[in-house]
Amino acid sequence: MIKFRPVFKFWLETDRGYVFGEGPFEILSKVQELGTLSGAAKALKMSYRQAWGMIKEIENELGEPLLKTHKGGVSGGGSAELTEASLALLGKYSKTKQELAEFSKRIIADYL
Repeated sequence: MIKFRPVFKFWLETDRGYVFGEGPFEILSKVQELGTLSGAAKALKMSYRQAWGMIKEIENELGEPLLKTHKGGVSGGGSAELTEASLALLGKYSKTKQELAEFSKRIIADYL
């Protein structure tokens, strides 16, 4: 017998449309890990401009910042850290995605 597993895409929307999904989740997670947006963008093989644009769009929709940035000066070395709002968003997104995956597995098991 073939063993099935559910696969799905999950994102958050408002009445105006898309706000947050896997791409921004990966960016913020990498910023948390690496301490810079440029490092996160590079690790995810995207441009800094693209990553910054995604973050800014979400901030505009939420009405609060997701990153606290610190300029590095002439020699570089700037950094970024997640705000409380960003940490809460990551946590809620991750928990919801995990719960949906578990629920999906139970549903498919009932039908096969």
